[in-house]
Amino acid sequence: MLKHRLKGWFRIAFGRVVWHSGLWRVFDRRMPRRLTILAGHCVGRPSGLPSDLAISEVRLGNILQTLGASFDWCTVGEGVESFEGPSLARSMVALSFDDGYRDNLEVLAPILNQTGAKATVFLEGAPLVDGRVSWSHKYFWLIHVAGVAPETIASELLNNSPEGKGFGLLAQAAGGAPEGREYQLKRVLKYECDATQRDAAVQRIFLGHGGEESVLRDSLYLSRQQALDLRAAGVELGGHTQDHEVLATLSPEEAFKQIAEGRNSMEKILGPELSPCFAYPFGRNWDFDEDCKGAVVAAGYSIAVTTHAGIYEGRGDKLAIARLMLSEELPIYQIMMEASGAYQWLRRFGIDLA
Repeated sequence: MLKHRLKGWFRIAFGRVVWHSGLWRVFDRRMPRRLTILAGHCVGRPSGLPSDLAISEVRLGNILQTLGASFDWCTVGEGVESFEGPSLARSMVALSFDDGYRDNLEVLAPILNQTGAKATVFLEGAPLVDGRVSWSHKYFWLIHVAGVAPETIASELLNNSPEGKGFGLLAQAAGGAPEGREYQLKRVLKYECDATQRDAAVQRIFLGHGGEESVLRDSLYLSRQQALDLRAAGVELGGHTQDHEVLATLSPEEAFKQIAEGRNSMEKILGPELSPCFAYPFGRNWDFDEDCKGAVVAAGYSIAVTTHAGIYEGRGDKLAIARLMLSEELPIYQIMMEASGAYQWLRRFGIDLA
């Protein structure tokens, strides 16, 4: 615990000194040319999602204005592929959003137009072509729209599938600190429970509390036409699997099916000329493995991004490119430390403050 506190204090002190003194410009000039990818989900606060998945319009606009003054904007695909061509003068920043929510067209696209920024949106396949919504969104709906407490959800899940794999851990997760119950319960459902049993149990509870899948889908996700409109607005559209499952929990065959079906769903709407970019669902190092990387390539992608912080310098694994996760509370100096290469300079000495 002390180690993490010391790291946090050093991160704040280093970031503020380098940012406010202007030293970040020195790092930017001296460090190799780089691509920094920012990652988020929503702009604003769509009904039914937790606040940590969203960033406000004002906050995002301010970040984009600051970054645009010193770096070149690109999509994820353009940025990665630019390292294979003639060297450009400035480093680059790409904005990315996961899942394919409708605010990406209604709110994000106008901000991109105003600031000159570029973005890549990674689309789930099932909401686009089948009208289906993943279990996690029904779970969020139960808490944030229907007002069902996490401990009540845990109890109802246990009653629905008392013998289900991993369901016995739900009571323990729901008995923790109140402020952490939503996350802990989701973690058990995501990693410990049998996916088929989990999906069926969450569906029954969702319907039991008055949920309607088609209404939830329409309130959250882009329609087929909106996806086309978003691409027409200059936004790159990448893949994000069919059902947003944790790929590392699936067999290699099931993981490939999830990735390939997601790409096929996009092709039905967008045509065969698709982005080479893919984003792993959830995106932590334990959410995908080497078999998943192979499945990404086999499905037709050549670039894949994670949710671990870092930058891309044109070398290294193109199937595990880091992204910096945006939030309302993330200070601009932390973003600039990554974009300027200051954090990457520290990593050369074995110090990772991200």
